[in-house]
Amino acid sequence: MTHHCYATVSLGVSLYDSADVLQVTWQRLYEDNSIENLATYNKRFGEQVNNPYVGKIVFTEASLRSTSITVKNLTWTDESCYVCSFNAYPQGSKRHQTCLKVNTFLFSLGLSKKNMKVIFSCTATGKPAPKIQWEYHQASVVEQSETPVLTNDDHTLTSSRNITLQASLDWDGHVDCVINPGTRGEKRETIIFTRKTEQTENGRSIFIYHSLIGVSQLIFLFTFISHTLPWKSPRGVDCNLRSQIRTSLEGISLFLS
Repeated sequence: MTHHCYATVSLGVSLYDSADVLQVTWQRLYEDNSIENLATYNKRFGEQVNNPYVGKIVFTEASLRSTSITVKNLTWTDESCYVCSFNAYPQGSKRHQTCLKVNTFLFSLGLSKKNMKVIFSCTATGKPAPKIQWEYHQASVVEQSETPVLTNDDHTLTSSRNITLQASLDWDGHVDCVINPGTRGEKRETIIFTRKTEQTENGRSIFIYHSLIGVSQLIFLFTFISHTLPWKSPRGVDCNLRSQIRTSLEGISLFLS
């Protein structure tokens, strides 16, 4: 089973002949062939989930003939084979194995402005290596670049892609970073770039640029002022989105020349 970009996954097994079944046991099979008990069901004690999986694993169906569990808050560490055993006496156990592969990603977005050219960057980490595509409006492309895919210590892969757009001073536009375009796990993140003019107390006009970065149901707003005021780089922000993907937003940098 390959699981794409969802926060939960359900595993279920039904047994045609459930005669003499006394207990149903869910286990996890590791690469070294060791087995860990996750949860059990029998008529005497009902549903039992072992520590530390209480709250992580829940029964969505529990009987001696048909059973299913839901694994919540998926991460790459949940990628494994899961075994459901129908323990019968005296016949022994009837086992069914399902292997779970988690395909998700972390991403970061970046933006810099220099000499009327706006540089956007997008980085995504996942398994397999995420594909990145830019979509833009009302601006001309100066350059696009893609860095080699990096292999991380946890065997995930990191892809990065930048785009440089030529825009006028009064440009109000946006770009979309599309991750894994055309697939079921496609993810679209939008950076909106706008400008407005404000008057200072002494009557001087200043240009204020806004970068509005939308991430699913959460929005982070960063404001910076052109040349006239000191500016500091914001720290990275990590968040766990309420949508069905564990996502991290980090390392956003805004620069003015």
